[in-house]
Amino acid sequence: MSCIASNSELQEWIQHNIKGLHEDPEWPEKFVITLWYILKWRCDFCFDNAAAIAAQKGEFLMTRFQEILTALKQDMQWLNAPREECL
Repeated sequence: MSCIASNSELQEWIQHNIKGLHEDPEWPEKFVITLWYILKWRCDFCFDNAAAIAAQKGEFLMTRFQEILTALKQDMQWLNAPREECL
């Protein structure tokens, strides 16, 4: 058995995590944030910048989730506000 999934299996897994139904309504955002950091950390490692990789990844991600989700909610409120309130 191969440890590398086929491209279609990987796409299905990503689509399920982004578009599927989940107990946590913020799961799709958390999933994408996690993938982004995994890729960022991989690049940091590959380009000899391992010091930039968080030691406590779970704690780091939980903090980033809160920061990023709060920023996204504020952006949505701004986008949905009547235009005269934005001026």
